Amino acid sequence: MHTTHVWYAAYGSSCDDARFDCYLAGGRPAGSTHHHRGCRDTTPPTAITVATLPYALYFGGWSPFWGGAVAYLDPIADPDVDTPAVARRITVDQFLDVVAQEGGGAATADDLDRARIRGRIDTGGAYGTILYGGDLDGEPVLTCSGATRRRAGAPTDAYVATIRRGLTRLYSADVVSRHLDAALAATTQPSLFDDTDDGWLLETADRWEDLDLDDLDDVVLDGERLDDRAAINHYLAQV
Repeated sequence: MHTTHVWYAAYGSSCDDARFDCYLAGGRPAGSTHHHRGCRDTTPPTAITVATLPYALYFGGWSPFWGGAVAYLDPIADPDVDTPAVARRITVDQFLDVVAQEGGGAATADDLDRARIRGRIDTGGAYGTILYGGDLDGEPVLTCSGATRRRAGAPTDAYVATIRRGLTRLYSADVVSRHLDAALAATTQPSLFDDTDDGWLLETADRWEDLDLDDLDDVVLDGERLDDRAAINHYLAQV
């Protein structure tokens, strides 16, 4: 990477300072059940500002930590889209640590250079696609999302409140409400199904606790076929 710092453009729960601090210094964010290990360098961001991204926000997948769908960006850039984000200036190594905690792949500093040139780079994992959002003061604005669109789903109230709290620090309440309402209007409940004559095994996210994964095989989650319990658990850990 030809710079020591980048602007991490948060568009989901990391818009909130307290939630982002869990990625930075470690801890469990309010509304989630997951404890994050934190970054190797826990130095606070040197600056914070607004940024807009040319990728549309949507809610999809299902997170066992939040109990519902989570925020993603459509990986295809759209010049007519201006998704509001909270940009924090952090080091390259901090950004890579955050992506890893988000469930991204093994991204490297060279990958960030490639994303800056190509607009995006896929490194594997639920949030392993690095998206470039332009430069700010000569340093790249970067974020991460999934390589393909996931099945749309409904987030929990706590998750949406975390995003709203973070965005309203820098944007007006009207802007934030219009933005989130548009994304929420497109959601549907996520489902789990197998490829057998039994059809749907689980129709809504709030019934996951009733599902015995030991009884399932050849499971399809969000269009991705998973053949055993270990694969299913790995998938759930990523979303």
